[in-house]
Amino acid sequence: MSEKPLSHDLIRVIEKLNVLYHEMRNEVNKTLLPMALSLSKLRVLKVIQDTPQCYASSIMDCLNFTSRSVTEALDFLLLAGFITREKESGNRKVKIVRLTTAGEIILAKAMSERDRKLNELLSCMNNSDLEMFQDVINRMFISYKSMKGL
Repeated sequence: MSEKPLSHDLIRVIEKLNVLYHEMRNEVNKTLLPMALSLSKLRVLKVIQDTPQCYASSIMDCLNFTSRSVTEALDFLLLAGFITREKESGNRKVKIVRLTTAGEIILAKAMSERDRKLNELLSCMNNSDLEMFQDVINRMFISYKSMKGL
């Protein structure tokens, strides 16, 4: 694909998208605060739910978080009673991470709050707009990963 010069307007749109993301993240974090969660911890819980044999390394890979960030999140979630860590048989160093019933309940509530906030933001778009927006973002993400060799 040939290089296309970015117009000033396109750069401003990308900057606005970045502002929207950060403001939306802050709004979601405000709604999660009474549940003692943040969007980052919510994302960790979601990966645990979606990954049958979940390890800290799985979370790091999936979310592109540092080892320290994952460890801090898991320690917090363990203390809150939202997850368990069980040593894997045959390898005492590796621990499988699972949601507790309390973790499943809080995840469902938190996801509902997050989805409600996102639906508010996206309510100005019709289905066709949403499909096109999703397609454009997916293509940009694939292009970015390709550029990075991922």
